[in-house]
Amino acid sequence: MAEIKETIWEYVQGESTGTFYTAQKKWIAKVHRWKSSHPDDVDIRAVNPDGSLVVHLPRDWFKLSPKRAVSDAQREASRERFLKLRSEGRL
Repeated sequence: MAEIKETIWEYVQGESTGTFYTAQKKWIAKVHRWKSSHPDDVDIRAVNPDGSLVVHLPRDWFKLSPKRAVSDAQREASRERFLKLRSEGRL
């Protein structure tokens, strides 16, 4: 059985911060980057022996949104814009 790596976000209505727990490497890395760029907003409360984190974050950072549907034509247009920017040295 694969190791369980969960992520939990919880907050109390009316509070300005929420508690974020994660054992997933991608989120742990993001939290550390956020701590570097927003030291006053990111409060790492615990780093567990397994590397998982408990963090207090601003509640308005949490947003759920459905995955954006992109057509093949939109994907190709985006790819062309990216290639143009790269060829112009703007990336």
